[in-house]
Amino acid sequence: MRNSLLKLLLASFAVVCQTACTRNGVELCKRQDIWFHPMTAHADRAGAAPTLLVLKNDDTFGSGLIITASATVLDSDLEWVNVDLPLPVFNAECKPWRIDSIEVCYDVISEAPERTFISQVRLTEMTTPNVAFVRHDDGTDLHSTTPTCYRSDVADVPVNGAYALNLRIVIGKVEDRIRVGAIRIVLKA
Repeated sequence: MRNSLLKLLLASFAVVCQTACTRNGVELCKRQDIWFHPMTAHADRAGAAPTLLVLKNDDTFGSGLIITASATVLDSDLEWVNVDLPLPVFNAECKPWRIDSIEVCYDVISEAPERTFISQVRLTEMTTPNVAFVRHDDGTDLHSTTPTCYRSDVADVPVNGAYALNLRIVIGKVEDRIRVGAIRIVLKA
């Protein structure tokens, strides 16, 4: 009974996948942009020490994430802001999606933006709970004091598990802040 139900479900999905990808002869499933809100983020620190990062809603505009710290955070402190990325595995043609790029919209609020910045954009993949694989690592320092979006091209990573965006944070002075807006993941077939 269970196997026949599974076969029926897979057959139904396959039919949907085969027919949902074209409309009036135009292919629709070659690329998909997925936007994420940063308010699902959480902070952590490598090792046993508690995080120094403080995450809160941007009350000024009520939409973004503000990152501050209870003390100075150095690059060597390995402080991270993590955003879960629930990504679809297959497109409507039942072909696996591949991650093409990550875009992080942000700005730095600091008198000296060279001391407060996002120091790393990382994409991790997890299946079993005992290990996560780094699938993309971009060490470009993000210092912009005007709202901008930074695009990081990914080397054709297939969607094969649970993904998270990891932003490594440096806060040079406790008065400094980093605002994070929308996060976009671009998938390609």
